[in-house]
Amino acid sequence: MWKPSDPNAGPGGSPTSAVKPGARPPIEGLLGLSLLAAWTALRLLAPSALELSEEEARLWVWGQHPAAGYADGPPLPALLGRLGELIVGHSELGLRAPFVLLGGLTAAVAALPARDRELTLLLLATAPGLAFSGLWAGPAAPLLAGWTLALVAASRGAWVLTGIAAGIAAQSSAVGLLLLPSLLLSDLRGLRAPGPWIGFAVAAALQLPYLWWNLGHDFLGLREGIAPLITPAPTPAAFGATLLGLGPVGPLLLIWLLIGWRGDRLDRVCWWGAAPTLLLSALTGAWTELAAVAWVGPIIGVARWGGRWSRAAWAAGGVAAVVCLLGLTHLRWPLGPLPNDPRDRFAGGRTIAESVAAWDIPVVFTAGAGEAALIQYYSGLAAAPLPGVESAGQYDLWPAQLVEHALYVRPWRGNEPVAADALGYEHGPAHGVSAWVNLTDGEGARLLRRWQVYELSHAAPEPSPSP
Repeated sequence: MWKPSDPNAGPGGSPTSAVKPGARPPIEGLLGLSLLAAWTALRLLAPSALELSEEEARLWVWGQHPAAGYADGPPLPALLGRLGELIVGHSELGLRAPFVLLGGLTAAVAALPARDRELTLLLLATAPGLAFSGLWAGPAAPLLAGWTLALVAASRGAWVLTGIAAGIAAQSSAVGLLLLPSLLLSDLRGLRAPGPWIGFAVAAALQLPYLWWNLGHDFLGLREGIAPLITPAPTPAAFGATLLGLGPVGPLLLIWLLIGWRGDRLDRVCWWGAAPTLLLSALTGAWTELAAVAWVGPIIGVARWGGRWSRAAWAAGGVAAVVCLLGLTHLRWPLGPLPNDPRDRFAGGRTIAESVAAWDIPVVFTAGAGEAALIQYYSGLAAAPLPGVESAGQYDLWPAQLVEHALYVRPWRGNEPVAADALGYEHGPAHGVSAWVNLTDGEGARLLRRWQVYELSHAAPEPSPSP
């Protein structure tokens, strides 16, 4: 029978490993790192041919205006994207590279405390929900990096490093605010020592610039970040999709969640770093995608088991690796038509930007922030949501000036009234722009998105007579 007091035993009574990581031949660690480097290179290559999504384009725009916070969340993702572009250049790869590289670094950090480091690398690198969310510019990769580093540091009592890691997570997403309180609960007796409180102070200090920014902007970023919890909308199907995103190792992770809290210090830290966030996500339906990063703790825990559990994890990781390999290949070289192909959300930005640029009109208004960001990224034109009509988040903090002559772009809405009419603009009929994708069999193309483009004219108001 499994004894929780024995850190070298799994739930079936088998020893997790007869040899500790430090006692293994160096060639084993070198092999694991080599495979991780190759996997990271493939993950850099896979999305390099895809255009930016609307979310990535918005993040790029925010990065052009470095700040301590933004209307839709903390600043770290935008600043990372800006850094990648400065180093690699203005390209999709340049924007995404820091996030993909962070994914490889995260897997290496997670493997440090594991007895089977190669298994940890395999599970973290091939869990589909983690492997694919880290391919794009966004909060998922830095959140996962901070989360993982905090688990490892807290398990070793390195509370200053834990505070830094928790600060990184909180500077990536509002989800990160849950991390440090959860870790402190893993050892309530330890709260009598100064270490945990020092870590808390470090994390709080890293949050001060973001809090100061929110103070000056009516707490806009924090309100947007915690909005899913204020107005919860439980979606069991979405949470189920998150579980499916774990791949074949999912059942093992669920088993570990049931008993992981009974293990040694590392197990308890990993369990508390996972359970509260996952429970909150399941109950509210909030942060379902980002809460998937909490599974890094169970992955570390499962990799510490041995015997048949280790063999089962290796088998599950192998299957997941094949699935991920096929997915990465499809992103770079489409294998065939898929319903709701994930590639579709990364197409169309260049088409609408080049079509708008051909008008040679320097100011473009749009119906949403996503279209504005894509046009600005791919054409360099001054694009912004139509001011005073719809809330545009961060763009509302950069008031746009109405001009006499501009373009207006919106998704295809047929004969619906044009929002620019309310601002006194005149326009002619809509010009249609369509984005297509060629079918993999070479026979025809498939329509992805359509837009309407209007040329606006607005007479400047007569100047008021001087008194």
